Amino acid sequence: MSAKQESLWALLRTHELVTGEPPVADETDAPWFVRLMLGFAGWVGALFLLAFLGAGFATILKTPTITFCLGIAVCVVATAIFRAKQKSDFVAQFGLAISLTGQILIAYGPIHWLEGSNSLICSCIALEQVALFFLVPNFTHRIWCAWATITATSLTLTNLGLDAFTPALTTALVAWLTLSEFTLTRYISVVRAAIYGSAIVAIQTAFFRGPQVSKVISGNMSPTLDFGATGFYLGHCAVILVLIGALLTLLKRECVAPFSKCGKIACSATLTLGLTAIKAPGIAPTLTILLLGFANADRLLTGLGIFSLLVYTSYYYYSLESTLLVKSFLLMTLGMVLLLTRILLRQCRQQDPVENTETPNA
Repeated sequence: MSAKQESLWALLRTHELVTGEPPVADETDAPWFVRLMLGFAGWVGALFLLAFLGAGFATILKTPTITFCLGIAVCVVATAIFRAKQKSDFVAQFGLAISLTGQILIAYGPIHWLEGSNSLICSCIALEQVALFFLVPNFTHRIWCAWATITATSLTLTNLGLDAFTPALTTALVAWLTLSEFTLTRYISVVRAAIYGSAIVAIQTAFFRGPQVSKVISGNMSPTLDFGATGFYLGHCAVILVLIGALLTLLKRECVAPFSKCGKIACSATLTLGLTAIKAPGIAPTLTILLLGFANADRLLTGLGIFSLLVYTSYYYYSLESTLLVKSFLLMTLGMVLLLTRILLRQCRQQDPVENTETPNA
């Protein structure tokens, strides 16, 4: 360990958060390029094995029941591979490829049995992914299962006519998991996998939303509820409420009074930003993810928020939803609001840093 890491361990031990000597660094880890090649070799080996099985059992795989049972067996094998606790990138990627194949085989059964009922098919797939999320102890696999579960659930909501509210619901899930991360330290790996999976879905629903997208997903089936164009404005207002709720929770965690000068500036700027970007509905979810990642010092979530915000801004600018003049004015206004908020907050904290804080409860 470095000197900085040793001092950090000593500080944690002083506060009785850890015990014993600092952990010894594992010197047996292979370089990243070796791990990359081993992972690639695992996928190639799994694909060859599955191609062999597919060619040998092509006739049997045409029966949905047999395919469904074979998928369960394949997922059981993948779970056994992951639970073997053998730290190998080849084994991990090999097991991941086998598990994904088993999931596809399992999904073939409900797709055939429940043909014409998209909501039930998506619900069955979501239940399958939830089970695999808890059974398979692999971080990457759990991110995939979390993404698949929430994606299937969002497709179910789309078929029910509630697709306008999926960005708000997925963003609220990311906010709740992220803000509860430090209170669920016992299950930190599971919680973080769920955070990253749900964050990807929140960004995904922010990009692909609208009446045309829901019509493509639902096909010829009419949704149970139909809010029309008004529903998407209501959905964006719901995302704004999620963003403000996350901001208020973070202000409380940082002992900043909501009705203090800094609190009022932050809340007013957030509300103005959300209302200004009502024609660009993807900004609020991506900004929420960026805010939560920065507040929790999560580099991966922060990077995901920054990347998605930049990509969505470019995507929105070159989309055909409105004229370039309107979009340019909107983006310029958002930038001015952000810069003005930064200046006001810096001045507020420098002038009176004590007035804007509240004493935490004993």
